Amino acid sequence: MEIVNLILLILSFLIYYLLSFKFFGKPSLRLDRRLQIPARAVFILFLVTPFNINGTIYTIFGNVKHEGDVNSILSMYQSTEKNAFSLISFLGYQEAEKKVEVIVGIPSYQYGRELSSTIFGIPIYQSSAYEARTGWGFTLHRQLVYGKTSSEWFAFFSTDRQSVYYH
Repeated sequence: MEIVNLILLILSFLIYYLLSFKFFGKPSLRLDRRLQIPARAVFILFLVTPFNINGTIYTIFGNVKHEGDVNSILSMYQSTEKNAFSLISFLGYQEAEKKVEVIVGIPSYQYGRELSSTIFGIPIYQSSAYEARTGWGFTLHRQLVYGKTSSEWFAFFSTDRQSVYYH
């Protein structure tokens, strides 16, 4: 699992580092370029690095696979044996043995054995053994294995499908 996390860290760093030149441009001539490029790299490395605090992973933009809980601000990939939480998701992948939750966004894949939840947004694929929720928004495809609870507080469109498929 350490190799997977190292690969995720390197890929995250490279992608965000290259995107930083697209959105923020090249370093200006006013300041010393020799300091700007390493400072940008260190800052981006801080943003994508997962921090393990008492068995729970915290990250800002990082992607991680972990045995414990995972919490992030904006993560593209979260895989855990406990709970996964993301404040914002844009086409992110979340998989957990207990709960997956997104506050705002468009998660592309959510699987939580106990709960899959998106408060504001459009989950593209949402699967859970027991409970799946979408607050304000709509779910494109929802699959409940045992079909206990499927709820939406306010939904435009939803295609719920119950099955005996075991994930």
